[in-house]
Amino acid sequence: MKEWLSDVKFNPDDYCTMPEQLARFIRYYILTGILKPGQKLPSAPDIAAYLNIAYKTVHRALSLVEKEGLVIRKRSKGTFVKPFSELSDSLPSSNQTLLLLLTERKKLDYPLNSRVVLGIKETLARYGHKLIIRGSEEFNNWHDAVKELPNLAGILFDKEGFITTEAIDFIKSLKIPSVILNSHPLEYIPNVPVVMPEYVGGAFEATNKLISLGHNNIALFLKSTPGMNALFSDGQKRNGYRNALTANGIKYTEDLLFCKTQNNLESCLANVDKLLKMSERPTAIFCADDIIAYYTIMALRMRKIKVPEQISIVGYYDFEICTMEEPFITTVKTPMFEVGKEGARQLINLMNGNLNSEVTALPTKLYERESVNCKK
Repeated sequence: MKEWLSDVKFNPDDYCTMPEQLARFIRYYILTGILKPGQKLPSAPDIAAYLNIAYKTVHRALSLVEKEGLVIRKRSKGTFVKPFSELSDSLPSSNQTLLLLLTERKKLDYPLNSRVVLGIKETLARYGHKLIIRGSEEFNNWHDAVKELPNLAGILFDKEGFITTEAIDFIKSLKIPSVILNSHPLEYIPNVPVVMPEYVGGAFEATNKLISLGHNNIALFLKSTPGMNALFSDGQKRNGYRNALTANGIKYTEDLLFCKTQNNLESCLANVDKLLKMSERPTAIFCADDIIAYYTIMALRMRKIKVPEQISIVGYYDFEICTMEEPFITTVKTPMFEVGKEGARQLINLMNGNLNSEVTALPTKLYERESVNCKK
């Protein structure tokens, strides 16, 4: 038990609760293979005793990873790491290796990335392929990432850090079946499919919902810079936001764009203070992700502004943080598990000589909760 629990440390300044922080560690250990499929976890009382935390904290953490499909609980037997396919043990093993490249390996502990990886693994397990995960911090250049992988049969590129000109040249030079997940490349790459959520459609639906509630002065909080590429996820969210305004006869203005927003209270508070000084104060805010939405609500509360009575808030992705405390956050749920599954499926098709569609955009869904209200 000490081998994988000894690294668990709780950060009181983390936006996540203690159960979510513990779930993050468990999630990371499962997805990186430290905890093996079928392996039994220590009991909740044993984990609580070892970490000197409350039993309820452990129980909640296990419930979170169970909800994500990473573990299964068997009555009177315990909690086990879930096999990525019930068929995986009976299928013949393949000597082919598939590689998943991430911008940062450490980001595996976040639900957004873990859902993608889980979807990939569930698909690959049915074919007996081995998946290796590497982050850009583990190698000095692109070619180092594929060294010492003689049976490499395909590569999945995840996140926007891999769609630079340098990365595109690398992908072209490989001549290995490849699929890009979650973002468009900067230029078209023949025979390299892209699988991603429908970011534009999700942002359109979120903005259109606010407009239907009477809001016509809607701010947009984004992580990217003002000159963001329209192919990146934030650029697509901006386009969806702009398209919804235009469709409803509302003028788009960059005065309502708050760029370079960080996932912390200080950054969101700076945005809120700037917003509250505007001559025509926005009555709604569409945030690039749920963490920004969460801290924006905290910042508004510090300035005595009520959500949703005075300002409505919409997030993106549907993280657990949306339902941590009231008001529960209205958000756009992205199909990250399905992105992983579809990306792996298309990669296997490429390995078999079958080209899929160039771009597959999987639909999002708006989850309406308590953070939006009619304009008053």
